Amino acid sequence: MAQSEPTETALAKLPKIPLGVSDWGSLRAGNYLVVDKTAKLKELVAFHSVFLARPRRMGKSTLCSMLHELFAHGKESFAGKAIYELWSEPTYPVIRLFFNKMGTDVSQFEVRLKEHIVNAFRAAGCAEATSFDTSQSLSGLLDQCSVFAYQHQLVFLIDEWDNPLSNRLDKESEFNGVKDLLAVFYSWLRSLPNLRFVLVTGIMRYCETSWFTGQDIQDLSMDPDFADLLGYTQEEIKRDFAQYIPLAAARMHIAEEHLLEQLKLHYAGFCFDYDAAVEVYCPFAINKFFSAVKSKNKVPYFGSYWMRSANDLSELPAYLRGHTLEQTELKELCEQQFTLSYAELTDANYCGAVKFKQLLVQAGYCSIKSIAGNELDDDDEPDAPEQRRINCALTNKDVEKDFVPVLTQYLRS
Repeated sequence: MAQSEPTETALAKLPKIPLGVSDWGSLRAGNYLVVDKTAKLKELVAFHSVFLARPRRMGKSTLCSMLHELFAHGKESFAGKAIYELWSEPTYPVIRLFFNKMGTDVSQFEVRLKEHIVNAFRAAGCAEATSFDTSQSLSGLLDQCSVFAYQHQLVFLIDEWDNPLSNRLDKESEFNGVKDLLAVFYSWLRSLPNLRFVLVTGIMRYCETSWFTGQDIQDLSMDPDFADLLGYTQEEIKRDFAQYIPLAAARMHIAEEHLLEQLKLHYAGFCFDYDAAVEVYCPFAINKFFSAVKSKNKVPYFGSYWMRSANDLSELPAYLRGHTLEQTELKELCEQQFTLSYAELTDANYCGAVKFKQLLVQAGYCSIKSIAGNELDDDDEPDAPEQRRINCALTNKDVEKDFVPVLTQYLRS
């Protein structure tokens, strides 16, 4: 029997789909549908310093907001979520920095960075920050911040750390100017002796900033234990969107099973797991698809949501403007699949040495599909991750719709 269309009153009672809402307080207060990704936060914060690479629109900002709320205010707003029974931490001053909000004018980058740091310290309860002198050098300002940092056990949450660098891949002099300033900041951060936790999120890894040198930074970007920390799993979609799935299928005049198959083809395919075992959906794309259900007059459709939502996703065009692809690279791209070593996927790069295929995977255009030569006999043991070669291909149909025109434009130029 076909699903009957609910009344407008019934639709209004459905949880709202979050689009452009990443603040935890707003999500909880606004009756938004929230897929509970908190179960592994206790494991995450057991580390001292963590780097987590994910493409845009995968939920990094929401993760930072959740951790900000837990560390700064405690667990009360997480009632009913998995972390509520697991969290027993005291509160800490939290320094939260948004590196995608530093502007595009490189001449103003240092000014914006210093203002951002001062505002973050002020928001964390550092009363002295109101009198910090932002006209001095960055290192001088950080010396002032050190007084508060040495008196308290701080938490740092740094979102989209690489944005100022990735947006300048085709402008080496600007890249180097920003890199030198970030190197000052990250050297200072790593020198602080009393940190409770540091999370740095982003897309690309760059050597020059000093953040990826040494062994104290845990890069969990391809750790199987955290492969589903961001992004929706198949089970989560079936569970948390259970009210929306039959309504969407009925409006599209297709079976629910066909709907789920098409969602998988269009929006799944993201894999952040060196075992190539865990696949997740882009949460923004799924949210965008189901958001139409809330309106009685809209019919959901399988649009190209992820690619077109990230207006500042400039790594690929920037790279192509400044590099000539080899014939082997062009052949692999036309075939839409290639193989990389584990090191090629995860190593930090210098500006001029960013590898095109690595960029494709880290930015989300392509993703891990399988381990090369993974057919094992009964007595064989799997290779260590560092010894593996990993098969990659275009992530899904959402990506394919806009990736092919970008590549075509390059070939015609």
